[in-house]
Amino acid sequence: MTKYRKTALVEAEQFLPLEGKIPAGIYSSERADPRSNPIADWMLNTLEGPHMVRNGDYICTGPAGEKWNVAKEIFEATYEAVQDD
Repeated sequence: MTKYRKTALVEAEQFLPLEGKIPAGIYSSERADPRSNPIADWMLNTLEGPHMVRNGDYICTGPAGEKWNVAKEIFEATYEAVQDD
């Protein structure tokens, strides 16, 4: 089987609502402030439709501005940081 490496650069921020780190584009349908409710449903609109976002997920923004979320364990195993030029 052939192996492939992702080559596009993406920007990413970690979603940590209890620490106040809520990247742009994430919203909640909860009536109460979801920052005080650790089990609140947080959502992100993606090209495939709304996706549930969980504490610790990374929110990625691709070259065309598209957004998607990646679980912390998967993100840290498959992406590596690069230096800004």
